[in-house]
Amino acid sequence: MPEGYEAAHIRGLTYDLPDLGDERRLHRDLAAAVAAYRALRARGGLDLPG
Repeated sequence: MPEGYEAAHIRGLTYDLPDLGDERRLHRDLAAAVAAYRALRARGGLDLPG
């Protein structure tokens, strides 16, 4: 993994191939990831070592 990847990673999911056809699930998971990102940004993000 590239340096800093873990700090930039908000949410990771894996899907079985048949699950990729479940548009409602994918939409729900994407909405949860966007909400997590927005919450992190609202709190000022993370201070990463530079």
